[in-house]
Amino acid sequence: MNRAITSRTAPPGAVSSEWLSALEHRRRQVTSLRWWGPLLFGLLSLVGVTVALGGLVAPWFGWAEAVIFAGAAVFYWVWPRRQLVGIAEVEAQLQPPANAESLNQ
Repeated sequence: MNRAITSRTAPPGAVSSEWLSALEHRRRQVTSLRWWGPLLFGLLSLVGVTVALGGLVAPWFGWAEAVIFAGAAVFYWVWPRRQLVGIAEVEAQLQPPANAESLNQ
């Protein structure tokens, strides 16, 4: 599934009903990460700044923590958006065409 989402192409022979339910589950997970990831890592980055300025440990430790968690916050701000686009494109490929009923008659 990861390969299909990153390449934005549905695998040949994929069973639509199974894939669509799995993609919907993945969409819910990614949507949750879209908000919780930056919030959590942004707060942890703030903790790193507090540690650096507080003087309880070496300042370099706090600044390193702040930079690492800020990078993770940016990652979780960008990555879910790319995943959601890939999920939407794979879902579009797996959906039956709108005029399929008229073709069968």
